[in-house]
Amino acid sequence: MKEYTDGIIDQEKFIKAPLKILWILKETNGKFNIKKTFGSDFDFAEYMKMVRCRNRKKGGKTKSNIKRTFGPVSKVSYSLLNDGESQVYCSDYRKLSKVMPYIAIMNVKQTPGKSSAKYNELVEASRKSMVELVDRIRNINPDVVIFGSTLNLMKNGLMLNQCRSDCSENIFAGKKQVFYFSDRVFIGAYHPNVRIKGLNQKKYVQEIFTSVGKWKFMKMEGKLTPYVFPEMETSIVMEK
Repeated sequence: MKEYTDGIIDQEKFIKAPLKILWILKETNGKFNIKKTFGSDFDFAEYMKMVRCRNRKKGGKTKSNIKRTFGPVSKVSYSLLNDGESQVYCSDYRKLSKVMPYIAIMNVKQTPGKSSAKYNELVEASRKSMVELVDRIRNINPDVVIFGSTLNLMKNGLMLNQCRSDCSENIFAGKKQVFYFSDRVFIGAYHPNVRIKGLNQKKYVQEIFTSVGKWKFMKMEGKLTPYVFPEMETSIVMEK
């Protein structure tokens, strides 16, 4: 299958952003193109407004997996770039969508998938492409890296498994993990399209926002050390 392009959506706006945010997701749903969708050729705000607000029973279109993924992505990113403001609703998607060109989005698997990712394919993709994936993160040089249920695929490759206990903590009721460094923070979050009882979008946004707030405070205390990207010549097998 043909590979697609992801990464920084708008280079000029990404550079201007107060925080350089990178999302690492699993794969696209079909041939969905991240840069084309969030670039100037597509009205993301109108699209999100339609899929979130229109009633299915009255004929509203519902590309639900795209909506359920990039709705939370846009809300989290908006909150981080706008000092915690996260109460955005259907009528706010015009405002919310303006955040998207200021972030970067990568996928572990660089070929299209379907509505539900196959874990064994993600594992294989991460094994084969780990050197390239780490190098792309290095080139994007983000301040905040948010893994959407992809941390376990990338943890070894980024050498986060060697992080000291005092630079990491558990979040999402102990189910996920954050790694703090003086120059960046790695947040192991659920996939934005997750469906877990008791975890709504508001809580999802707040959990990530709180982790970034802690990182900023720890940086001010001067107790964190810089993150050093590993130098790799061969792919690294994911953590078992």
